[in-house]
Amino acid sequence: MVIGLLSANAQRPSFDTIVDALVGIAQMPPSEQNGTSPQVHAHNCLRELFRSSVVTSLGNKAERRLSECLELAAKSLKSKV
Repeated sequence: MVIGLLSANAQRPSFDTIVDALVGIAQMPPSEQNGTSPQVHAHNCLRELFRSSVVTSLGNKAERRLSECLELAAKSLKSKV
């Protein structure tokens, strides 16, 4: 769904708004409810965002956030979730 929103290239929600929200969720303390983890879903969305062909149409917007998201992924490797 996130990739679909971004592929529309609408002004709202903006690329940065979506990435900010996903990063915020991914950084939340571990909690698992009913077998789901919002942190894991946020990480998966971020991963797909940079793997998707949508990135090519978003160009510099995605490139500006890549190092931040890679750092987040590296820090999260220590997570027990």
